Amino acid sequence: MCLVEVEKSPKPVASCAMPALPGMKIKTDTPLAKKAREGVFLLMNHPLDCPICDQGGECDLQDQSMAFGSDRGRFTETKRSAVDKNLGPLVKTVMTRCIQCTRCVRFASEIAGVPDLGMLGRGSGEEIGSYVEKLMTSELSGNVIDICPVGALTSKPFAFKARNWELKGTESIDITDAVGSNIRIDSRGPEVMRIVPRLNEDINEEWISDKTRFFYDGLKRQRLNDPTDGRFKAVSWHDALAVVAEDKDAIFSVVETIAKKVNAVGPEWNGLNVLLLNAAQAAALDLGLMPSWYTKATTVIGVCIGPASAFTEKEGTYSNTEGCAQSTVPAVPTVGDSRDDWKIVRALSEVAGVALPYDNLSAIRSRISTVAPNLLRVDEREPAAFSTSALRPEVKEKPGAAPFTASIENFYMTDPITLLKN
Repeated sequence: MCLVEVEKSPKPVASCAMPALPGMKIKTDTPLAKKAREGVFLLMNHPLDCPICDQGGECDLQDQSMAFGSDRGRFTETKRSAVDKNLGPLVKTVMTRCIQCTRCVRFASEIAGVPDLGMLGRGSGEEIGSYVEKLMTSELSGNVIDICPVGALTSKPFAFKARNWELKGTESIDITDAVGSNIRIDSRGPEVMRIVPRLNEDINEEWISDKTRFFYDGLKRQRLNDPTDGRFKAVSWHDALAVVAEDKDAIFSVVETIAKKVNAVGPEWNGLNVLLLNAAQAAALDLGLMPSWYTKATTVIGVCIGPASAFTEKEGTYSNTEGCAQSTVPAVPTVGDSRDDWKIVRALSEVAGVALPYDNLSAIRSRISTVAPNLLRVDEREPAAFSTSALRPEVKEKPGAAPFTASIENFYMTDPITLLKN
């Protein structure tokens, strides 16, 4: 592929091995150079199954073949074949397409830290696989799909679902954990088809976890698309907010009656309080917010359930564990009668009789600039305002001899979208 035509040379020469000399005239795009490259580029073992390969349209080898190869195969001998490997439910293998570049092997050992893959055999019989026929157990296993230059390793959930030229890519941020990985959401119409990583050297480099890559099916299944009452019957937003207003007045009236009857509230004693069941609710009350987040982007409002739009369907600002704020834009339209979170909170405040003065995103961002200005400084890290030494507990006990155990039983079920999709 590096063959070029040099003036006064009887045949093409390899440019990578030819020293450049003064006055040398080199031609790279002549018919002679192209014909010579076609004679060198030979797909000896790789199958010509591009029409049924999921890597078609974004395959490095396909690009090289189109640029330097011939328009027909010249190899007439028997092609080598390999048995497909079972790497688990996420990575699909067609090992006959493998070109033994060992990218997946190096990723597994150097990045993921689990040497599950290796090169077996010698010569024409060598192939990549697991040494003891086991699955890939790393939470980063899906990244081998991206680094494979051919269609040997592809996404099993995405198999035969869409072609890459049918998809619209939208740059976004992952919200399934606090890393804030940069991702690209590929969608077709109103449906999210796949999620792939986006390069950001400061946050996630070019890798994402399997939870990030494959959670999107939770956006389609068992999702509440319309407001419902306590019996899960679909109602309009107007009716749902009316029920909230009635329940609010009735509940407070009953509580106030009970408190007066038992003399729970007096000049020197307040026996009436609210029991908080979830973490951060006290801070939410301090900020004037009291949503109870439930299932997939859904807000519980008294005895009604109001569906909020998912992060793929709205603008948002997210701060990761390092204090770096990042913003997103909608990738797909909202589903059913769901609404943005701030619109639901704004409607609830009006029903509660303390209407918030925010009618659009500009007014909300203006308020954020006063309360938390760091959230508007996108892609900038905000250092912690407290000392970690002050939070360090005083430990007097010595660790026991028992081995450490994992605190998380199922890594893939640690975000609400994935947890309640089944």
